[in-house]
Amino acid sequence: MIENGNGKDAVDKPAKAVLTPLGSGGWIPVKGRHTACYAFKKGKTLVLLDFGTGITRLIEEHDYLLNGIEKVTGIISHYHIDHIMGLFYLPAFFTNRHLDLYAPGKGLYSKSAKDILENTFQPPQLPRKLADFIPSIEIKDIPMSGMKIDGIDIRFRAQMSHVHPTVAVRIGDHLAYCTDTEPEYETIGFAMGVNVLLHDCWFADKIPADVVTPAQVKDLLGLSGQNGHSSNLAVALLAREAKVRTAVTIHHNPLNSFLEIEKMAIDAAGIAAVEMTYAEDGKSIEC
Repeated sequence: MIENGNGKDAVDKPAKAVLTPLGSGGWIPVKGRHTACYAFKKGKTLVLLDFGTGITRLIEEHDYLLNGIEKVTGIISHYHIDHIMGLFYLPAFFTNRHLDLYAPGKGLYSKSAKDILENTFQPPQLPRKLADFIPSIEIKDIPMSGMKIDGIDIRFRAQMSHVHPTVAVRIGDHLAYCTDTEPEYETIGFAMGVNVLLHDCWFADKIPADVVTPAQVKDLLGLSGQNGHSSNLAVALLAREAKVRTAVTIHHNPLNSFLEIEKMAIDAAGIAAVEMTYAEDGKSIEC
């Protein structure tokens, strides 16, 4: 409780939840767009979604996100290099902070997350083992049944339509993060009612001229994936059916220009029937 200017008690305002894309691209970092890394912050809670090259922005213009943070939760969706390259940079951010790092484990892969990451990041690729790379890190398998972080419910869902299994993440009703996946009908239930849906959007699809009925959605989703990724039409349909507030395209193809990425969101917005935009590195979204 705080006291207002009139000497009367006023209720503390709840902390705002903000999502900051640090890296909104996939595959290759390009000028203005790093690879996958997203910072969710609410009060003293900081969750990093994936550890692509975008994490470097935490030592640049977005170092303020670490202010007052003693413990960080990291969640890795899968092990492709554009999502884990930033682990090499950990000593720049975590010399005085604890990192709880969750990644897909034995439930989706044949090994634990700790085994997979330590086999990937070890000498001679690193000066020493990942577990010894920063003073305080704990690597854990993602608990697919869910968990809580500072009272916030975190849910997970396996996505099996990429080259290798990936994990979707839902943080309360704030956001759902679904990267590196073809459109999956089950995403609708998983993301139902969230404020922000962040979804893979690798390529532009033909936008139907006629109204898409609910009965047509499942078939159209089945045609809106390609090589483990999704189209702008898929994101729009998933967002509409899940009744989200805002749909945000992510994991952009580095071979597409900023104008092409923007156009994909604009073209599909009519189908979405909700606010639809694209993630831009450094541009925060209240969620």
